Amino acid sequence: MVDMIRAPSGGITLQTCMKTVKIPEGMAIVPFLISANFVENVLPLHSTEFLKHLQQKWVISVDKQPLDEIRDYFGTEIAMYFSWLGHMTTALWFPALLGLS
Repeated sequence: MVDMIRAPSGGITLQTCMKTVKIPEGMAIVPFLISANFVENVLPLHSTEFLKHLQQKWVISVDKQPLDEIRDYFGTEIAMYFSWLGHMTTALWFPALLGLS
């Protein structure tokens, strides 16, 4: 996913005290920085396997949201946000149906 982020129009210039790198417009940023020895290593911030599991359980399913798993992975604030969205969606069904009739 991070490999798909590309430089905007006009490109990007990155500078340290020892080195300057110009990334051309449209070039994938992370692979370019690795090949230019500007970045040594990239640490993924997410677990791909768990996100696939969460996608199967959450996005594709029509069951309740897996709020405990969301909390364990993303944190309490994000879980509370999705809990609130679920509550609001449920609470607005009746007014929405009245508005359609």
